[in-house]
Amino acid sequence: MIFMISIYNNYLSDLQSRLKEIQNFISLIECQKKAYNELVSTDLSNLSHLNNYKEYMGLLNNSTVQYNAIIISLYACYEHFVDDIAKAYLNQLFHLVKNYENLPDSLQKKHIQKIAEFLVSPQRFKGYSITNKEVLNNIANCINETSEAKLNVSLILNHAGNLGINQLQELLRDIGIENSIVSILKDDKFIRGRTSLDDTCTKETLKADKGNTIAFGPLEELVSQRNSVSHGWVIDQRISIEKIKSEILPFIGIICEAICDLLHYEHVRVMFQEGLLLPFDDAIEIYNNDILCINSKDSLLHIGDYIFVKNTSTSYIAKILSLQINGQELSENTTSNIDIGLRLDKSVNKSCSFYYFPSL
Repeated sequence: MIFMISIYNNYLSDLQSRLKEIQNFISLIECQKKAYNELVSTDLSNLSHLNNYKEYMGLLNNSTVQYNAIIISLYACYEHFVDDIAKAYLNQLFHLVKNYENLPDSLQKKHIQKIAEFLVSPQRFKGYSITNKEVLNNIANCINETSEAKLNVSLILNHAGNLGINQLQELLRDIGIENSIVSILKDDKFIRGRTSLDDTCTKETLKADKGNTIAFGPLEELVSQRNSVSHGWVIDQRISIEKIKSEILPFIGIICEAICDLLHYEHVRVMFQEGLLLPFDDAIEIYNNDILCINSKDSLLHIGDYIFVKNTSTSYIAKILSLQINGQELSENTTSNIDIGLRLDKSVNKSCSFYYFPSL
């Protein structure tokens, strides 16, 4: 019954593999430029194929085709990731809530809005393999809470424009996640990643960045270039290949990881809201703000698992980095109702309540 949270990380792994492929392509272009300079000074008159290769390398150095391919591929990786992980989240959210009316109001509103748009202007959705009858059956089954009920996910996630930061925030709000940008900007991992890419970007400048132009600048640059590439051939102001490699590409990985973490948290929060998590007893002791000593109850935890942490003002998920029983380091706990020590990736205190996932 309980969805395996790891699927969100699977989408992130797929994205990272694709980004690595683009990074390798950029490195190949850089190597080709160096190789071309070496070949220019070499006599290739008796090596016709290599001589032709040299000529084409010269023609393609700094070419529009290479640049456009990088920009389009990089943006496609980002948008494909957002669409895929949001689709997974929506499918699981629908199974977690007890009935359709328990879904966030913004999501229900978006669902109805997109159904209306589809029925009025089906030509706008030519690429979607869904019929009027299927759309109407889906919403009727949702309202009547039948066993065949499902969301029209592809319609909900339909977006006309590119996913700049404002459009991303709107998409996440439409699926029920409010204040997503605020949440991302509070993410320590995102802040560390963003500040590592630019010496002028610090925690202080991010706090003072009211319009978020610094925090999400690399994404906005990519979206702007993608628009120019899509509607024209030659771009007057290109981003340098070095900047794409050292700042834009890594930032896409950073923001996508933040989106992954946010959806992961929202998924677990809904589980808690629906009464699907089980409570631990109060903490026995806490050391260094990140080592939790607690009775395991029936949790059967592993390193890499998550627990849900809640206090009076906030809630979050914490990842188990190490696990200890009777002073011995273990990779998992296979015994119920035993006192264990958990080192977590987040700070905790004794005022917190702790929850675990039921065993499948």
